[in-house]
Amino acid sequence: MAVYITKKQSWIRFLVSFLPGAGLAVLLCSLLAGPHLGPLYDFLLRKRPPFPVSGELLIIDTGSPSLARGALDITENILEPSAAASVLLTMTEFQASSLILQAPVLGLSAGGSAGEEEIRYRFDEEFGVLGRNIRNLFDAIRTGSIAPADSARYVGELVDLSERGKERLVAALVRRDEEGMQQLEKAAAAFGNVRRPGDLLVQVIRAGEEGHPGALASTGEYSRAQADRDGVLRRIAPVKAEFTGQIMEHIIYGSLKSRYGSTEIEVTQDGPVLRIQGGPEGAKRSIVLDSEGALLFEVPRRGEDFRRIQAKDFFDYDEADKSLRRLLSESEPLGIFSGVEGENNPCFLYDYALSVREEMLSGPNEDGKIAWREARDAYMKSLEDFLYGPTEMILVGGYEELIASEALGEEGIQRLVDLRDSLIRAFVALRGRYNDLLDLRNKLNSALADSFCILGPGAPVQAPGAANRMLPFPANLLKLFLPPQTERLSDTEASALLANSLLTGRAVIPGRMIWLLFGALACALLTGLCLKSLGALSSLCAGLLISFVSGAVFSWSFMLSGLWLDPLVPASTCLLATLVSFIWALALQVSFSRRFRLSYGPFVSRPALRRVIKAGRPRPSESCTVRAGVVAVKNPGLLVQEDKTNPRSSAEMALAFRERVAESFKEAGGTIVGSEGDLVIACFGSPLERIALGGKDLASPYDDHIHARSAPAVRAVGFVTELLKREGSSLWHYGLDTGECTFVWSPLSGYSIFGRPAVRARILAGLAPRYKAQVLITSSVSEALPDLPARKLDVLKEKDGSGGEVFYELALKRYAY
Repeated sequence: MAVYITKKQSWIRFLVSFLPGAGLAVLLCSLLAGPHLGPLYDFLLRKRPPFPVSGELLIIDTGSPSLARGALDITENILEPSAAASVLLTMTEFQASSLILQAPVLGLSAGGSAGEEEIRYRFDEEFGVLGRNIRNLFDAIRTGSIAPADSARYVGELVDLSERGKERLVAALVRRDEEGMQQLEKAAAAFGNVRRPGDLLVQVIRAGEEGHPGALASTGEYSRAQADRDGVLRRIAPVKAEFTGQIMEHIIYGSLKSRYGSTEIEVTQDGPVLRIQGGPEGAKRSIVLDSEGALLFEVPRRGEDFRRIQAKDFFDYDEADKSLRRLLSESEPLGIFSGVEGENNPCFLYDYALSVREEMLSGPNEDGKIAWREARDAYMKSLEDFLYGPTEMILVGGYEELIASEALGEEGIQRLVDLRDSLIRAFVALRGRYNDLLDLRNKLNSALADSFCILGPGAPVQAPGAANRMLPFPANLLKLFLPPQTERLSDTEASALLANSLLTGRAVIPGRMIWLLFGALACALLTGLCLKSLGALSSLCAGLLISFVSGAVFSWSFMLSGLWLDPLVPASTCLLATLVSFIWALALQVSFSRRFRLSYGPFVSRPALRRVIKAGRPRPSESCTVRAGVVAVKNPGLLVQEDKTNPRSSAEMALAFRERVAESFKEAGGTIVGSEGDLVIACFGSPLERIALGGKDLASPYDDHIHARSAPAVRAVGFVTELLKREGSSLWHYGLDTGECTFVWSPLSGYSIFGRPAVRARILAGLAPRYKAQVLITSSVSEALPDLPARKLDVLKEKDGSGGEVFYELALKRYAY
């Protein structure tokens, strides 16, 4: 326990520090209820153990795969109807299980041209892309990421991209071909399990107006999750209630819940819980939701991600397929199919597969899809047999025989050579196109088979105002240490995270506020108990350590268990309790030091006073009895020089004498214990001197020494002998005695000494002029120093005249001590 803190004060200090901490805990738990999430949550979430990624999920990214983050953004997130139809047909071919369509598809609005909402969205989209490109370009130039020599090229690319944006805007304003919409409706009906949310920014598809009845009609489900107040998306509600009272399901939840026997959100004492039962292999899951019914999903760490494929791969596959068919037709005049039977002709099989596909689209059924896939496989098999079989060698061999016969003359032979070379070049080109097509086919087949697909923009997007948005206390303090979140997950990425949580059962568990409150109160209680007896500086250091440890414990608990109890709450609670405890202790320390300085400052030297304050004893209220050597110094010359007509001058001389004697004794380590008129009383071996020499826990030389009993007398005699050699001191008279004395401090008299040695020293100092001696000592001093050169003078009688103590005159020479 600190020397300036009593037991009672320590418990008062505990209460004073605990109560504000407890109040802050209650306040923070109410402010952060929900729970409120911020940068610290994001940082710790990425330190969690790797979470399982469902192999069934596949993100079909409509963004550009060629540009890294920070480069020029040419993302086109709006699909043409024909492009969307091509994606659906490819997914049908490779047997994907389902598709969530989260990318807007351009179509016809009510007037046959682009509607007002679509136009506004397209303008916002294009100008947003242009603005991001300009910012990224200038940031790259400013930071040196782009060399000055390359600036012109990037500016040219930026101008080109702006022109392309203009062309897209113009295209959005003209009438669209109805054929693309009809093809899209048929493809969606053939694929079957495709869902489109009802909250896309562009809702202009004429689903169900013509062709099939609503294969692409919006489901009334939502997909655009609401980000937190700092613009970062961290949670999604499987089911949410609108202000109008309408209940909307997230499109991922609506799509996946059909796989399970029952899915319901149950309100328990711990909050809303999503219970899933009756799934594949009897899976049962319980996922705790936050107070608003939202699921806190986990985010991928470095090296962990969902399976992804670019929408461009679908378009490249469709274009490669058509390009190969065109090249086959262009090569047909060369006679490449002259040796191929009709049922093995790739052109025939391609056209046959197209006719089977049209039949499938006109009346979708499972048998039709199987027949189309078999026709496509037969077409690809015929291509392999044709391009890598003996056909080319047979045809080239025929040309070689005709050329070798030389029957056609030089001109005819040259024509045959040209035809042979054209044939070889055609086969080389066909094999190149076929290999490209086969690579894309294998890639799509391995990615799409039995996959739960989400189509939409997969790249992160800028969080509006995230960099400038202030976070509530205490999360805003983290902005000093953690980089601000300026990007948030796209809706496609968020949907994939929700789907993964539902499929794997892995999600963050939001802890109850009552648990967090109890934990914070326990931390505040522990902080108050640990700091109540410590000094100011030590309590500050210990409190900061406790605050860090409490926050670290809650952080580690979250990283290991996934249970989120905001570490900032216990850490802030401990920190406030620490600061209050530190201020309280500092005030006690200042008050304690001030009291000691006022009580003992005039009577001991400054170094001795500092050591006494550090030791914290003796307190001014204490009285101590120790063996001391008392020295009384009297200046009889003050009476001779006293001017009775000028009391002020007499007072100044007396004060000068006292100050000189006091400073001399304090420099030697002595203690001033009284003064009056022309007399000053000092001593060696006082409790203050003993504490100053010994320290807080060590014994002083007066106590821990074989000559401890005689030490006060030795110090007193030695110092007086030394003092006599100083100028002016030879006119003073001294009285010395040693023995048990009581020391006490009072506001009236200051630090005083009581006991017979003090009385006898005062008397001897007054008797010295009568005996024409300068230094008189008692027999107690003479006995303590047997070798002391002294001459017996007389006996001090008691008041009743009985025998007293013998006193001696000390020879005027230096005594070594």
